[in-house]
Amino acid sequence: WVLCGGGLIILLVAGDSLVKGAVNLSLRLGVPAIIISLTIVAFGTSAPELLISLNATLSGASGIAMGNVVGSNTANVLMVLGIPALLFTFDTSKCETQKSYFFMLVATTVFILLAFTGGFGLWQGVMLLAFLAYYLWKNFKDAKEHREEGDGDCTDSASELEEADPNLA
Repeated sequence: WVLCGGGLIILLVAGDSLVKGAVNLSLRLGVPAIIISLTIVAFGTSAPELLISLNATLSGASGIAMGNVVGSNTANVLMVLGIPALLFTFDTSKCETQKSYFFMLVATTVFILLAFTGGFGLWQGVMLLAFLAYYLWKNFKDAKEHREEGDGDCTDSASELEEADPNLA
């Protein structure tokens, strides 16, 4: 119990630091916080799942890796988004997030179709990593365009973002 409690405290502190750092990074780079969250925060929060899946696969327990992926994504979409939505309203009308929603639906459909091929091997892994590379490239391109245009439609200011410190080193 002590280790679980300590782990939870570390997780809360690290998660808070990750969010504050991501907000400050978006302010420093002049890109919308959603683009930073779709990349930097997503990688940071997915790193534990990656390590668990790698360890499980190397140990011959590929079912754990698959369950980890499906379970964590299901929990992220339904619980991690659902509970805050019960407490607060998410206003997505200012930013064009429809592309990200559509990509998530396409990626989920591709994953389901690949799962029906009988397993995940080299070509399925290459295909999924190619989708990731495209998604990262697209986000990079969108962030670059946003900075060049300097449009304020989706730019969050330090006053709008909780505990933002644009001078954070």
